[in-house]
Amino acid sequence: WLESLGRLVVTVAPAHAEAFDRAMSGHVCSRIGHIVSRPRVMVLHGGNPVLDVDVEACVQAWKKPFQA
Repeated sequence: WLESLGRLVVTVAPAHAEAFDRAMSGHVCSRIGHIVSRPRVMVLHGGNPVLDVDVEACVQAWKKPFQA
C-alpha cells in the first residue's frame, strides 16, 4: 500500500505560492481552494466548488462526538 492516513492542509499567501510550489516539487500536493473573507470552507476541483460550508458548522460537527 502506498496510502497513508496523514494529510496536511496549508495556507500559502499568493505572493509565496511559486516558492511553495518549488519547495514541494517531487511531492504529491494540489491546490484545493483559496482564502475568502467570509467564514467558510470552500474546496474547488477544476475551478468548480465541491464543498462550501460554514466554518462554525465544521467546528460543531467536529465537536459533536466529544460532547457528553
